[in-house]
Amino acid sequence: MKAKLILIILMMATCLSLAGQNLLDVAGSWDGAIAISGIELGIEVDFTGSDPLTGTISIPMQGLHNAELRIREHIAQSVSFVLPIPGADAVFSGSRTGNVLSGSFEQAGMTGTFSLTKLDNARIAPPPSQFVPENCTEEALNLTTDTGEIKGSLMLPGNNAKRTVVLIVAGSGPTDRDGNSGLLPAKNNSLLMLAAGLAEQGIASLRYDKRGVGDSFAAMIEQSELSINTYAGDVAGWTRLLKADSRFDRVIVLGHSEGSLLGLIAAGETAPDAFISLAGPGRNFADLLRSQLLREGSAFSPEEIDHILGEIRAGRLVNEIPEGLISVFNQAAQPYLTSSFAVSPTALISELNIPVLILQGDHDIQVSTEDSELLHNACPTAEYRLITGMNHVLKPAPMDLAENMATYYQPDLPLAEGLIEAITGFIGRTMLGN
Repeated sequence: MKAKLILIILMMATCLSLAGQNLLDVAGSWDGAIAISGIELGIEVDFTGSDPLTGTISIPMQGLHNAELRIREHIAQSVSFVLPIPGADAVFSGSRTGNVLSGSFEQAGMTGTFSLTKLDNARIAPPPSQFVPENCTEEALNLTTDTGEIKGSLMLPGNNAKRTVVLIVAGSGPTDRDGNSGLLPAKNNSLLMLAAGLAEQGIASLRYDKRGVGDSFAAMIEQSELSINTYAGDVAGWTRLLKADSRFDRVIVLGHSEGSLLGLIAAGETAPDAFISLAGPGRNFADLLRSQLLREGSAFSPEEIDHILGEIRAGRLVNEIPEGLISVFNQAAQPYLTSSFAVSPTALISELNIPVLILQGDHDIQVSTEDSELLHNACPTAEYRLITGMNHVLKPAPMDLAENMATYYQPDLPLAEGLIEAITGFIGRTMLGN
C-alpha cells in the first residue's frame, strides 16, 4: 500500500551538513530537492541569524511547513543541522559550489542526494487560500497532546446560525489537513474543498494535520510505538475540544478512508452527534490491503502476501520482506499494522446509536462499493448514498486507472457533483430538522 511508502520519509529527522561555509554565508533562503528511493521531493530551507544560526525546513508535498532545524555542529568546513523526530534520523552531508549546496545523506539504511540553490531574495509567504469562500473565515485551532500540539484549521461560515461543526479526519499515510499526500507529486485539495463546500452551506468544519504530518510534525512519537489507537485518540481529543467550544451545539465526525475507521473507534468513547463514513473501509484492513496488493498485474504472489499478513496479524515480526514490499511492511510499521488488523469496522459501526451516513464513490479504485455495502449491512439504519462517478479523492473520474489517477494531481478540479449536497442534506434532516 503506497500510503506506507512515504511514511518513513515523512517522519524522518533531517540533518543538513553544509560544508565550507561560515555562519554569515549560510544565512538566507534556499530551494531544492531531496531524492530517495526514486522519489524526489522539493524542499525549502531558510536560515536566519549568524551566532547562533537557526533555521527551518519545509517539504510542501508532504505537508511539512517551517519545521525547526537545530544546529548540531559547526566546525571549519562543516555545518550540521537536525530536525528531531523520534527514531528516524537522516544525515545530509554537502558542499557548496557558487550558490548551490549539494551532497548525500543516509536515513534508516537508505541513501539519497540533495541539492539546494540560494535564492536572490528572502522567501515570500504564499497568499491566503483561494478556497476560503467569500464571507467565510479560517482560523487556527490546536489540540494539545502529551507529545506536542496537533495543528488544525477551523473554517467558519459568515453566519454560524446552524451551530454545527464537522470534524474532518484524513486517511492513511502522510495525508495532511487538505487531503494531500506526500506520496503524490501534486496536490488534490479534496478535504480543503470539502471544508469550503460545507462553509458555503453554513456549516463549520475542523480539519487537521495528523501527528507526524505537516504542521503537526513535531507531535510524532516513535513509529514502532504507533498504534491505530494513537490516531483514534487524537480524533477523540478533537471531538472533546469541539464539544467544549461554545460556538457549536453539534459535533459531527466525518472520516475519509482510514479516517473513517479512526472516527469509528473514537465515536465509542466520545459519542459525537452523528458520524459520516466517506470512502471508508468495510473489510478488515488486512483484507483490504491484500486486495490492493494483488490487483490485476501485481508482481506479488498470493502466497507471499498471505504469509506476511498472517504473521503481522498474529503480532510476529517479519524480518525478511521482499524488496518491493519493504515500503509497506517495514519493521517499524508492523506494530501499527498489527493494531489495525485487529479492528473490525463493521463491528464498530453496528454499535453506533447515532445518525450515520455512508458515502461511497462508484469509481473509487482504492476502496470499493463492497466496503460501503458491508458497512451498510452492519448498520442498516444508516443512510447510504452512492456518488456516481466519484473516485477516492472525491473527484469526478473515469474508471480507467491512468485517467482516474490523473485526478489525484488536479487541485482545481471540483469535487464530484452531489457530494456536498449529500452531506448537507443528511445534516439538515438529522441534526436541524429540515
